[in-house]
Amino acid sequence: MAAREASPGPLRYRLWCGGLHKDITEDEIRDAVGQIAEVKAVILRSSSKDTFCFIQLTNQKDMDKAIEMLDQSTGLGERVCA
Repeated sequence: MAAREASPGPLRYRLWCGGLHKDITEDEIRDAVGQIAEVKAVILRSSSKDTFCFIQLTNQKDMDKAIEMLDQSTGLGERVCA
């Protein structure tokens, strides 16, 4: 079993986003969300059914802004769930 990476910050400020484009990069996600919130880290993952990521933010205000921007949006995927 592979070793886990150290946590980039508190779980309460970590946002899960699914439904992303299959060829999206961590930098594209960071650039998009970074326009409205301070992004500490992006961890991109994929499975046979979904491409998703975890976005580590720094505070609740940024979490709220990122959810509002991403949920049901089409900029980073056909219909992103946040």
